[in-house]
Amino acid sequence: MSRQYVALRCLAIMLLSWFIPGCEDNGNQPTATRVGETAASQKDTQTSVRKVTLKKRAVLGKHRGNLGALIFTPDGKRLIVGSGWRTWFRPKGDLAVWDTKTLKRIHYKFIREDYSAFAITPDGKRLVAKEKSHVDIWNLDSFKRIGEIGRIYKLGGLSKGSRELGAMALSPDGKTLAVVGLLGTSVHMFDLDTRREIRVLKGCYSAVAFSPDGKTFVAGEGVEFTDDDVLRGAGTIFLWDTDTWTRQIWRDPKQPKGKGRCQRFSMDVVLFSPDGRFILNSGYRSRMWDVSQQAVRPISPPRHLSPYNVVFSPDSRMLVTVFNKIEIRDVKTCRKLLTVKDRQLANVKGNFGHVAFSPDGKTLATGGHDRTVILWDVITPAKKP
Repeated sequence: MSRQYVALRCLAIMLLSWFIPGCEDNGNQPTATRVGETAASQKDTQTSVRKVTLKKRAVLGKHRGNLGALIFTPDGKRLIVGSGWRTWFRPKGDLAVWDTKTLKRIHYKFIREDYSAFAITPDGKRLVAKEKSHVDIWNLDSFKRIGEIGRIYKLGGLSKGSRELGAMALSPDGKTLAVVGLLGTSVHMFDLDTRREIRVLKGCYSAVAFSPDGKTFVAGEGVEFTDDDVLRGAGTIFLWDTDTWTRQIWRDPKQPKGKGRCQRFSMDVVLFSPDGRFILNSGYRSRMWDVSQQAVRPISPPRHLSPYNVVFSPDSRMLVTVFNKIEIRDVKTCRKLLTVKDRQLANVKGNFGHVAFSPDGKTLATGGHDRTVILWDVITPAKKP
């Protein structure tokens, strides 16, 4: 076997692993990165999804600005949509609440904010909405703004030259709000009831998330320049025990190291699967971490995700991404199950899709670039008894 043949074969394998959807696989088991004691192994009870189809149910809109955030209430009866359009002299947007059964708009209000992330307390009564400079709290019963958290000038933003808050995460019990103060810097935690700062996790972070049981807090590494103007960011995940606040570090074993070979992107997504078994993270590339085994596996494509265009299904069996088209993958095998292209998901420069799953997993909401929201019925074959 000639060297040229071997080289061409290796090149072909590399190209296929780059472009073909699903998990990148070199024929070996996923490489494990262990930190301290390994968590106890869990029995694999997750089943693969054989087939899934989407049926368009309704189109909601048209909203005032570009869609910024979507979220279902915990009971699945309402969908909250935020849109915004910011100009240098007059920012404007709207906040709407839709009844997912009657498809009628329950509440609607013109606002000056451009919200980019939502979270709802478990009782469904308060909406936490992140703006670029602060976080608003809304009472969903009265549909009134009842407070705000984390004005950026109080977090040192202006002195650092940044005017934009980073990621946001709400604890499962709805008591603690975590906000990245600046793009790629410390995490500030607030008591949602008193709106007082209770903890600061110093470091260079970007994306943040709480585990479904609330026992673990996760932050993705942000990008920073060193004193010698070298850009560093190795795709590291940091984990804290929320009882002791001791920190663990997970590093991608396949991440290039050294000058000029760093990630060069902040980690934009850190997302727990609802069953707590997996963590999806995305910066320049996307990775799926097995929490119990502390093992990492790449997924491709997509290689770069944003917090608003990716979501796990409530049963943790499917991963949905919206980026000019809808793609659904099986979480266990990373196999692509469905691709849906729609005129309202067409490629428009400067706009990206938004997605949210209803709590029962039967409805998918996607944000189109024409400022409308599409509701899809999610149809999967019944499980065998």
